[in-house]
Amino acid sequence: MITNLFQTVIDTVNNLTHDYGLTIVLVTITINLLLLPLTIKQQKSMNSMKDLSDKANKIKEKYKNDEVKMNEELQKLYQTSTSSYSGCLIMFLQLPIFIVMYRLFTKNIVDTSTKLLPWVSSLTLPDPYFILPILYIIVQLLPNILAQFNILKSVNVAKLSIQTVAMPVVMSLLLVAKMPSAMGIYFITSAVIRSLQQLIK
Repeated sequence: MITNLFQTVIDTVNNLTHDYGLTIVLVTITINLLLLPLTIKQQKSMNSMKDLSDKANKIKEKYKNDEVKMNEELQKLYQTSTSSYSGCLIMFLQLPIFIVMYRLFTKNIVDTSTKLLPWVSSLTLPDPYFILPILYIIVQLLPNILAQFNILKSVNVAKLSIQTVAMPVVMSLLLVAKMPSAMGIYFITSAVIRSLQQLIK
């Protein structure tokens, strides 16, 4: 049912654009806009958890020689803090969307090219020149790169490190490099939106 709904939406948009690549971009933007309230809630939840962790670390440092007092203060902190799992909801929503999009792009999508990727003969095939994986890496790391060179000092992201570099690289190699180019467009568009959200928040 969900697959049929997405197929109908994609076909409708494609009748207007006459380009599956552009259709994927527009549909991906629409999906992310619909999920935006949950994304904002997730970000707030993550910020709250980080703030809670920072306060807990300060308590541990302050009372490192008094374990009883440390446990008392930590208990007070956790009791006054409201934990929310609503931020995890978007992760569970993204998984079925990913599965549906993958099925559409690998089985139902017309074997066609797109003006967005003139070097790719078919959206059902992986990028033969690995341009999409490279673009995905760049987009994933963009907020960190800007923070690294102090281009945007107000950006609240970690500066470049092995941890921040490794994950996007591994994800791009495992996901984008071997998947249909249509999925590459989906991943990159989603990554651009996430990066913009980080830069303008």
